[in-house]
Amino acid sequence: ENIVRVPYRFFFPKKRNEYIPRSYSQAGEDAIIRFLIETIKLNDFNYLDIGTNQPNYGNNTYLFYLQGKRGVCIEPDPYMCENIKKIRPDDSCLNVAVGLDDSPHIDFYLFDEPSLSTLSKEEANIRESYGNHKIKEVLQIPLVKLHTIFEKYFNNKAPHFVSLDVEGVDLAVLKSIDFDKYRPFIFCVETCQYSENHIKGKVNDLIDFMLTKNYFIYADTYINTIFVAKEQFDNPEKYLYL
Repeated sequence: ENIVRVPYRFFFPKKRNEYIPRSYSQAGEDAIIRFLIETIKLNDFNYLDIGTNQPNYGNNTYLFYLQGKRGVCIEPDPYMCENIKKIRPDDSCLNVAVGLDDSPHIDFYLFDEPSLSTLSKEEANIRESYGNHKIKEVLQIPLVKLHTIFEKYFNNKAPHFVSLDVEGVDLAVLKSIDFDKYRPFIFCVETCQYSENHIKGKVNDLIDFMLTKNYFIYADTYINTIFVAKEQFDNPEKYLYL
């Protein structure tokens, strides 16, 4: 009952000889979000992409960048961050990690496959234990609190859309948000556990946490869950056009 049916036209162009990708996400998450914001006519739209990784492939915000929307990309991998800056020069790209505590820096476990890199030592050991990928480097990355990013880059307001994929510490990042003050309209969060055999359990603690913050599940692709702030969805004119 939580699955949103997206019209065929959001994935494929009208002309057969004209190929225009309509989704750059892993499983069409950006198309679902595009359908939502176009349905409610949310024209002034910005985003915060936490754990951007690839700037234009398997990415939840690149579609909106191509539409002329702008936002902030957070990527702890310095090599990937340079790539993001080249492909998305009009976004702000920060080579930092989202602060989970008051420490100035945090260890970042950089894998030979960049999409597996993580801030969690426990998660890094699990991923390395499969034997297919190795930790290439452990880097010291500056920590920045989310409220600092909201203040500096979003005029002390919440972005309309937050894409969150930080490989094992997603729940900790969400718990660092002051939801009484900052309420992004849309979250897209990875809610399946890491696995190399595609048998992936869901991170139910994360889902339950978002429900307690008065977000509801708008759609779920199993890899990612799209949460929407209930009060904004029910009263878009009151909350979205300020």
